[in-house]
Amino acid sequence: DCSALVVTLGSMLMKSIPRAKDTPAVADLVSLGHSQEEVMEAVRSSSYDHFTIELVDIQVVVSLSNEDWRSTLCCHEATPLHLLQPTNLRVDLQKCLLNNEPNLAKVKITVFLPNVVLSVIDQRLLQLAYIAHSIPLVQKEVAAEETEHLQSDIDVNMNVITEDVALAQLERAELNLSGEQQDTPQFTNLALIFTINEISLELKKASENVPQPLMKVAALSASVELTQRTFDLTVSIILGGILVQHMEGGERRLLSTPLSEGSTQALLTMKFIQV
Repeated sequence: DCSALVVTLGSMLMKSIPRAKDTPAVADLVSLGHSQEEVMEAVRSSSYDHFTIELVDIQVVVSLSNEDWRSTLCCHEATPLHLLQPTNLRVDLQKCLLNNEPNLAKVKITVFLPNVVLSVIDQRLLQLAYIAHSIPLVQKEVAAEETEHLQSDIDVNMNVITEDVALAQLERAELNLSGEQQDTPQFTNLALIFTINEISLELKKASENVPQPLMKVAALSASVELTQRTFDLTVSIILGGILVQHMEGGERRLLSTPLSEGSTQALLTMKFIQV
Protein backbone atom coordinates (compact mmCIF):
# COMPACT_ATOMS: atom_id res chain seq x y z
CA ASP A 1 0.00 0.00 0.00
CA CYS A 2 2.95 2.34 -0.46
CA SER A 3 4.81 3.76 -3.42
CA ALA A 4 7.63 1.69 -4.87
CA LEU A 5 10.41 1.66 -7.42
CA VAL A 6 10.60 -1.73 -9.13
CA VAL A 7 13.50 -2.79 -11.34
CA THR A 8 13.41 -6.11 -13.18
CA LEU A 9 15.90 -7.60 -15.61
CA GLY A 10 13.22 -9.86 -17.06
CA SER A 11 14.26 -13.29 -18.24
CA MET A 12 17.68 -14.38 -19.44
CA LEU A 13 18.35 -16.69 -22.36
CA MET A 14 21.80 -18.10 -23.04
CA LYS A 15 22.70 -20.45 -25.86
CA SER A 16 25.62 -21.51 -28.00
CA ILE A 17 25.61 -21.20 -31.78
CA PRO A 18 26.88 -24.39 -33.46
CA ARG A 19 29.48 -24.06 -36.19
CA ALA A 20 28.45 -25.03 -39.69
CA LYS A 21 29.42 -28.61 -40.45
CA ASP A 22 29.47 -28.16 -44.22
CA THR A 23 32.22 -25.51 -44.19
CA PRO A 24 34.79 -26.42 -46.87
CA ALA A 25 38.42 -26.92 -45.92
CA VAL A 26 40.93 -24.13 -46.55
CA ALA A 27 42.90 -26.31 -48.98
CA ASP A 28 39.74 -26.91 -51.02
CA LEU A 29 39.01 -23.18 -51.21
CA VAL A 30 42.54 -22.44 -52.41
CA SER A 31 42.41 -25.20 -55.01
CA LEU A 32 39.09 -23.86 -56.30
CA GLY A 33 40.65 -20.44 -56.90
CA HIS A 34 38.94 -18.43 -54.18
CA SER A 35 40.45 -15.09 -53.25
CA GLN A 36 42.48 -14.56 -50.10
CA GLU A 37 39.66 -12.55 -48.52
CA GLU A 38 37.18 -15.37 -49.12
CA VAL A 39 39.59 -17.88 -47.60
CA MET A 40 40.12 -15.67 -44.54
CA GLU A 41 36.37 -15.22 -44.14
CA ALA A 42 35.94 -19.00 -44.10
CA VAL A 43 38.70 -19.29 -41.49
CA ARG A 44 37.07 -16.60 -39.33
CA SER A 45 33.64 -18.23 -39.45
CA SER A 46 34.98 -21.59 -38.24
CA SER A 47 37.53 -20.37 -35.69
CA TYR A 48 35.21 -19.07 -32.97
CA ASP A 49 33.02 -20.48 -30.23
CA HIS A 50 29.86 -18.37 -30.42
CA PHE A 51 27.51 -17.69 -27.51
CA THR A 52 24.49 -15.39 -27.22
CA ILE A 53 22.96 -13.91 -24.07
CA GLU A 54 19.59 -12.16 -24.15
CA LEU A 55 17.80 -10.22 -21.44
CA VAL A 56 14.11 -9.98 -22.34
CA ASP A 57 11.68 -7.42 -20.92
CA ILE A 58 13.98 -5.20 -18.88
CA GLN A 59 11.65 -2.77 -17.07
CA VAL A 60 11.65 -0.04 -14.44
CA VAL A 61 8.33 0.88 -12.83
CA VAL A 62 7.40 3.68 -10.41
CA SER A 63 4.11 2.86 -8.70
CA LEU A 64 2.06 5.08 -6.44
CA SER A 65 0.05 3.88 -3.46
CA ASN A 66 -2.62 1.27 -4.24
CA GLU A 67 -1.31 0.65 -7.78
CA ASP A 68 -0.79 -2.93 -8.93
CA TRP A 69 2.76 -2.96 -10.27
CA ARG A 70 2.89 -6.77 -10.44
CA SER A 71 0.29 -6.98 -13.19
CA THR A 72 2.07 -4.12 -14.97
CA LEU A 73 5.28 -6.14 -15.16
CA CYS A 74 3.41 -9.14 -16.56
CA CYS A 75 1.63 -7.29 -19.36
CA HIS A 76 4.90 -6.73 -21.34
CA GLU A 77 3.58 -3.43 -22.71
CA ALA A 78 4.30 0.23 -22.01
CA THR A 79 2.03 1.75 -19.34
CA PRO A 80 1.92 5.07 -17.46
CA LEU A 81 3.69 3.32 -14.57
CA HIS A 82 6.83 2.66 -16.61
CA LEU A 83 9.92 4.76 -16.13
CA LEU A 84 11.82 2.45 -18.48
CA GLN A 85 9.55 0.83 -21.03
CA PRO A 86 10.09 -2.91 -21.73
CA THR A 87 13.23 -3.45 -23.77
CA ASN A 88 15.63 -6.25 -24.67
CA LEU A 89 19.40 -6.61 -24.53
CA ARG A 90 21.41 -8.98 -26.71
CA VAL A 91 25.07 -9.88 -26.22
CA ASP A 92 27.05 -11.93 -28.74
CA LEU A 93 30.27 -13.41 -27.35
CA GLN A 94 32.83 -15.07 -29.59
CA LYS A 95 36.01 -16.76 -28.33
CA CYS A 96 38.75 -17.54 -30.83
CA LEU A 97 40.10 -21.09 -30.88
CA LEU A 98 43.42 -20.06 -32.46
CA ASN A 99 45.66 -18.30 -29.93
CA ASN A 100 48.59 -17.68 -32.27
CA GLU A 101 46.76 -15.99 -35.15
CA PRO A 102 47.28 -12.18 -35.11
CA ASN A 103 44.64 -11.60 -37.80
CA LEU A 104 41.84 -12.93 -35.59
CA ALA A 105 40.58 -11.18 -32.46
CA LYS A 106 40.87 -13.37 -29.38
CA VAL A 107 37.52 -12.19 -27.98
CA LYS A 108 34.71 -10.44 -29.85
CA ILE A 109 31.76 -8.95 -27.98
CA THR A 110 28.75 -7.34 -29.63
CA VAL A 111 26.09 -5.66 -27.47
CA PHE A 112 22.84 -4.46 -29.04
CA LEU A 113 19.96 -2.48 -27.55
CA PRO A 114 17.08 -1.88 -29.99
CA ASN A 115 15.18 0.96 -28.30
CA VAL A 116 15.48 2.50 -24.85
CA VAL A 117 12.50 4.67 -23.93
CA LEU A 118 12.49 6.62 -20.65
CA SER A 119 9.04 7.99 -19.85
CA VAL A 120 9.03 10.64 -17.13
CA ILE A 121 5.73 11.89 -15.70
CA ASP A 122 5.95 14.88 -13.35
CA GLN A 123 3.90 13.25 -10.58
CA ARG A 124 5.94 10.05 -10.62
CA LEU A 125 9.21 11.97 -10.87
CA LEU A 126 8.41 13.67 -7.56
CA GLN A 127 7.52 10.29 -6.07
CA LEU A 128 10.81 8.85 -7.33
CA ALA A 129 12.70 11.70 -5.66
CA TYR A 130 10.84 10.99 -2.42
CA ILE A 131 11.77 7.30 -2.59
CA ALA A 132 15.43 8.14 -3.22
CA HIS A 133 15.45 10.60 -0.32
CA SER A 134 13.96 8.00 2.04
CA ILE A 135 16.86 5.57 1.51
CA PRO A 136 19.20 5.83 4.53
CA LEU A 137 22.85 6.55 3.88
CA VAL A 138 25.52 4.12 5.05
CA GLN A 139 27.85 5.55 7.69
CA LYS A 140 31.48 4.87 6.86
CA GLU A 141 33.85 3.98 9.66
CA VAL A 142 37.27 5.55 10.02
CA ALA A 143 38.97 2.17 10.09
CA ALA A 144 37.35 1.20 6.82
CA GLU A 145 38.56 4.43 5.20
CA GLU A 146 42.14 3.79 6.38
CA THR A 147 41.98 0.25 5.00
CA GLU A 148 40.75 1.53 1.64
CA HIS A 149 43.54 4.14 1.56
CA LEU A 150 46.15 1.46 2.29
CA GLN A 151 44.66 -0.81 -0.35
CA SER A 152 44.76 1.99 -2.94
CA ASP A 153 48.47 2.55 -2.21
CA ILE A 154 49.12 -1.16 -2.68
CA ASP A 155 47.20 -1.14 -5.96
CA VAL A 156 49.25 1.81 -7.24
CA ASN A 157 52.51 0.07 -6.35
CA MET A 158 51.37 -3.15 -8.01
CA ASN A 159 50.42 -1.22 -11.15
CA VAL A 160 53.90 0.33 -11.29
CA ILE A 161 55.54 -3.07 -10.85
CA THR A 162 53.31 -4.60 -13.51
CA GLU A 163 54.16 -1.84 -15.98
CA ASP A 164 57.90 -2.27 -15.32
CA VAL A 165 57.66 -6.02 -15.89
CA ALA A 166 55.68 -5.50 -19.08
CA LEU A 167 58.26 -3.04 -20.42
CA ALA A 168 61.10 -5.42 -19.61
CA GLN A 169 59.33 -8.28 -21.37
CA LEU A 170 58.70 -6.06 -24.37
CA GLU A 171 62.36 -5.07 -24.60
CA ARG A 172 63.43 -8.71 -24.44
CA ALA A 173 60.92 -9.64 -27.10
CA GLU A 174 62.21 -6.97 -29.46
CA LEU A 175 65.79 -8.16 -29.28
CA ASN A 176 66.94 -11.62 -30.26
CA LEU A 177 70.08 -13.36 -29.00
CA SER A 178 72.32 -11.53 -31.45
CA GLY A 179 70.99 -8.15 -30.35
CA GLU A 180 69.16 -7.48 -33.61
CA GLN A 181 65.66 -6.03 -33.56
CA GLN A 182 62.89 -8.38 -34.64
CA ASP A 183 59.23 -7.82 -35.40
CA THR A 184 56.79 -8.64 -32.63
CA PRO A 185 53.34 -9.65 -33.86
CA GLN A 186 50.46 -7.50 -32.65
CA PHE A 187 47.44 -9.47 -31.49
CA THR A 188 43.89 -8.19 -31.12
CA ASN A 189 42.92 -9.10 -27.57
CA LEU A 190 39.40 -7.63 -27.59
CA ALA A 191 36.98 -6.27 -30.18
CA LEU A 192 33.90 -4.72 -28.59
CA ILE A 193 30.90 -3.14 -30.34
CA PHE A 194 28.05 -1.54 -28.37
CA THR A 195 25.07 -0.27 -30.36
CA ILE A 196 21.84 1.47 -29.37
CA ASN A 197 19.30 1.94 -32.12
CA GLU A 198 17.50 4.76 -30.31
CA ILE A 199 17.44 6.15 -26.79
CA SER A 200 14.71 8.64 -26.01
CA LEU A 201 13.42 10.64 -23.06
CA GLU A 202 9.73 11.53 -23.00
CA LEU A 203 8.49 14.22 -20.61
CA LYS A 204 4.80 14.01 -19.73
CA LYS A 205 2.28 15.78 -17.52
CA ALA A 206 -0.09 13.80 -15.34
CA SER A 207 -3.80 14.07 -16.13
CA GLU A 208 -6.98 12.30 -15.13
CA ASN A 209 -7.04 9.79 -17.99
CA VAL A 210 -3.90 9.58 -20.12
CA PRO A 211 -0.63 11.46 -19.38
CA GLN A 212 -0.17 14.38 -21.74
CA PRO A 213 3.17 14.38 -23.64
CA LEU A 214 5.18 17.59 -23.39
CA MET A 215 8.56 16.99 -25.01
CA LYS A 216 10.67 14.22 -26.49
CA VAL A 217 14.46 14.13 -26.80
CA ALA A 218 16.04 11.26 -28.71
CA ALA A 219 19.55 10.16 -29.67
CA LEU A 220 19.55 8.06 -32.82
CA SER A 221 21.90 5.25 -33.80
CA ALA A 222 24.59 5.60 -31.13
CA SER A 223 27.50 3.15 -31.06
CA VAL A 224 30.85 2.58 -29.39
CA GLU A 225 33.59 0.45 -30.93
CA LEU A 226 36.64 -0.57 -28.91
CA THR A 227 39.64 -2.50 -30.18
CA GLN A 228 42.39 -3.49 -27.76
CA ARG A 229 45.58 -4.75 -29.34
CA THR A 230 48.98 -5.61 -27.94
CA PHE A 231 50.48 -2.15 -28.34
CA ASP A 232 47.50 0.18 -28.80
CA LEU A 233 43.89 0.86 -27.90
CA THR A 234 41.34 2.37 -30.29
CA VAL A 235 37.91 3.71 -29.28
CA SER A 236 35.38 5.11 -31.76
CA ILE A 237 32.16 6.86 -30.68
CA ILE A 238 29.46 7.51 -33.28
CA LEU A 239 26.25 9.48 -32.77
CA GLY A 240 23.91 9.19 -35.71
CA GLY A 241 21.55 12.05 -34.92
CA ILE A 242 19.51 14.02 -32.40
CA LEU A 243 15.80 14.75 -32.42
CA VAL A 244 13.98 17.21 -30.13
CA GLN A 245 10.21 17.48 -30.40
CA HIS A 246 7.65 19.66 -28.63
CA MET A 247 4.62 17.40 -28.18
CA GLU A 248 2.07 19.60 -26.42
CA GLY A 249 -0.67 20.63 -28.83
CA GLY A 250 0.86 18.65 -31.71
CA GLU A 251 4.30 17.48 -32.78
CA ARG A 252 6.74 20.26 -33.64
CA ARG A 253 10.41 19.62 -34.26
CA LEU A 254 12.69 21.96 -32.37
CA LEU A 255 15.90 20.24 -33.46
CA SER A 256 16.56 17.60 -36.08
CA THR A 257 19.65 16.26 -37.82
CA PRO A 258 20.15 14.62 -41.24
CA LEU A 259 19.67 11.09 -39.87
CA SER A 260 16.21 11.92 -38.53
CA GLU A 261 15.32 13.24 -41.99
CA GLY A 262 16.22 9.98 -43.73
CA SER A 263 19.92 10.54 -44.45
CA THR A 264 22.61 8.00 -43.57
CA GLN A 265 25.21 10.57 -42.53
CA ALA A 266 26.26 10.47 -38.87
CA LEU A 267 26.10 13.64 -36.82
CA LEU A 268 29.22 13.09 -34.70
CA THR A 269 32.20 10.75 -34.88
CA MET A 270 35.01 10.71 -32.32
CA LYS A 271 38.07 8.49 -32.36
CA PHE A 272 40.58 7.96 -29.56
CA ILE A 273 43.87 6.11 -30.02
CA GLN A 274 46.23 5.25 -27.18
CA VAL A 275 49.65 3.79 -27.95
